[in-house]
Amino acid sequence: MPRGHEQHRSPLTAYQALHQGSAQAAAAPWLIQLKRDVAGLPYDRQLAQLTPSKGQAALAGASRTETSAAAVQMEEAEISAGMFGMVTRDLAMKDKDGSTVDLKAGEAVEIVSAGKTELTVKVWSGHGGIQGKIPTDAFKEQPRISDNEDTKKPENYVYKQFSGKLFLGKKSARSGKRYGKQAPRLEDVLQGSLGDCYLLASLGAVVAARPDIIQDMITYDSGSKLFTVTFQELQDDGSFKPHVEVVDSYLPSSITSKYPKYAGNDGKEWDPKDMVLWPAIIEKAYAQWQGGYKALEEHGGLAEEVMMALTGGESGSIEIPSDEKELINLLKEIQKDQKPACAGSRNYMREANKEGLFAGGGSGPYTATLITAEGLPAELVKGKVSVADQGGKAGTAKDDKNGNMKGSTVQDGTVSYEGGAVSITYKNGKNPKAPADLKATYNYHGLLSKALNIYGEHYYIFRGVKSGKIILHNPWGPDPSYQPKPMTAAEFLMYFDALDVNTPPPAEAVR
Repeated sequence: MPRGHEQHRSPLTAYQALHQGSAQAAAAPWLIQLKRDVAGLPYDRQLAQLTPSKGQAALAGASRTETSAAAVQMEEAEISAGMFGMVTRDLAMKDKDGSTVDLKAGEAVEIVSAGKTELTVKVWSGHGGIQGKIPTDAFKEQPRISDNEDTKKPENYVYKQFSGKLFLGKKSARSGKRYGKQAPRLEDVLQGSLGDCYLLASLGAVVAARPDIIQDMITYDSGSKLFTVTFQELQDDGSFKPHVEVVDSYLPSSITSKYPKYAGNDGKEWDPKDMVLWPAIIEKAYAQWQGGYKALEEHGGLAEEVMMALTGGESGSIEIPSDEKELINLLKEIQKDQKPACAGSRNYMREANKEGLFAGGGSGPYTATLITAEGLPAELVKGKVSVADQGGKAGTAKDDKNGNMKGSTVQDGTVSYEGGAVSITYKNGKNPKAPADLKATYNYHGLLSKALNIYGEHYYIFRGVKSGKIILHNPWGPDPSYQPKPMTAAEFLMYFDALDVNTPPPAEAVR
């Protein structure tokens, strides 16, 4: 799950960031630089930062609650090549060879060229990008679906309309029934299959600390069946202005499933009486702003930036104190001040000169399973595996990022990045004296700690400190199997290297 914090600017010192008030935004040099310093950001800000939405100029300066009526009346953008969207009705399309292809409403298409009455499109959703022509009035623009990791083409998803309420009451742990006030809650946050943990963790952090902000930023117009989502966009002078996105409830879903694939996906059939729309609607609106679901995953992001866009208050990436007592005190203060905060886990862990792993003899093969610090098979980082003969005879073998171990003395070598298995056969007479002479150095990611249930390159929601242990929440969802165990300050320092904290404006300033 791309976290995108590994190259972020120098963090603020802990207490400088924590006590910097929102009234100081215009005077904060790092905050103004955020809009200008593209090179210092870990994802492609130039691609992700779009021009203001349709009607944005007319809405500039409007409050969150004043934008809804005007926003739902915005006109559709002019259709042009490169647009992504869906077919709005069942139809028969003629492909380039004159064959008929039956399309279903909701199937994903990409515009190749646009005319007044007819569009040339590529059709995805299981059609493999076949080209043909459809009527112009049968197309509706939608945020681009994410690409399949292997094919590098849009996933075989369709857009399905999901009905339900934005907010529901609290769910009883015993009966599963809903009760009480309808409001956004942390338990509603379910990340789904899109790699945008920075966005979903930010939603969770803000809703846990200030649910009123989430409730006020999203409205529904029953006449148009459209949702208006009002973000806060940082300006060059350090101030914030409303940024409005208007979306419907057509969400990417697999062809056969009955639940959304992205936010709101818990693997169960969608039940409008028990499932809420707000996380999926805000995710869709943010995707529309930033260039599509594909952009959210490929470009990555920072929780500190998303939290600013949600709250209109300052964020900072705090320099994590190396002193355990100081870290606990800092986190307690964040907890006391009820500030939204996200913790980012390290991208990988490193094992250096690990010995005693290899078995074999003669020219080989010499085999081993590279392991984590907990002794489990490691999910290896490509290009970071090396095996060195400490006796010097066999030299050093390194992986080539394609599953092969290469070296001047290597006859044949392979590595399994998922399971950590390594096998090396050396050229005649170039083998080590003993397998114990082989030492492995490697980075591993994925599950960094099974004992604590911590995954690498992932944002978690900070919930507090209890009995000296740090409590985090995984944005994958409320299922206990997803949640990390309470951890000591030492364990936090071992597995985490980012702490993003937001200072929302007072409640009366948000409305």
